[in-house]
Amino acid sequence: MRRELGKAVRKRFEARLKREAPQFLPATTQEVPAGCRGFVWPIAPDLSAFLLLVISRENRFTVEGALSRDGRFPGQSLPISPEDCMVNLNVHGICRFRIAGLWRPRGIDPWWEVIPRPSSSELDDRLDRIVRGEDEYSSIEIEKALQRVEPLVDDAVQRTVSVVVPFFARVARSLGVSMRDDGSPPSAGSEGGGLR
Repeated sequence: MRRELGKAVRKRFEARLKREAPQFLPATTQEVPAGCRGFVWPIAPDLSAFLLLVISRENRFTVEGALSRDGRFPGQSLPISPEDCMVNLNVHGICRFRIAGLWRPRGIDPWWEVIPRPSSSELDDRLDRIVRGEDEYSSIEIEKALQRVEPLVDDAVQRTVSVVVPFFARVARSLGVSMRDDGSPPSAGSEGGGLR
């Protein structure tokens, strides 16, 4: 992704996630792949949930989720279907998935497109600009893309809060952690996130 677009996506994502899902803290682990941004929610001493903002060179981004029993992001693990997460978590202590798998049919892997894929005529125009020694994208295309960042990132974070956090909470509850779907403690006066 172009530098200015990637920077805008990262900045917006980090700010929105901090506001909407403050339980996720920046992950400083070396298992987070280079060029990605990782966030960790230490649900219980033996269960951590992760979000990974993945930015592609193709001017798009996606978000992955992961669970780990040892507190480390499963960087060497390939994403699987969320439906297979519990089995993988129980057998291997880890699972990693693309969050869109929680609301899209299996096998469909949508990304948030900051610059939509070009038509063949648009691709020809870009190639002509490159041959002439000009920038691949016009300043108008970049400005339009920057305007797309906010609603795209907001959609990704909204889906994280409304779909992914409840998924993590359901998995945690199935492992004996007491919490609501939003990740909060079961009652206002109790300690949350601990083992029952």
